[in-house]
Amino acid sequence: MKRRPQAEPGPSGPMDKAMELARKRPSPTDPLGSWTGVPADPAETPVQDADDL
Repeated sequence: MKRRPQAEPGPSGPMDKAMELARKRPSPTDPLGSWTGVPADPAETPVQDADDL
């Protein structure tokens, strides 16, 4: 019987999942970060307006 290669372990606990979300990169379709919360310029604060809610 042949063994299968083991899969890479994914995020298991809440902290792992939170860290995965925190490592997000800016979206090219949302440069101001109003939808994703991750602006292209890290010094900029994301701004939401009425159409983002």
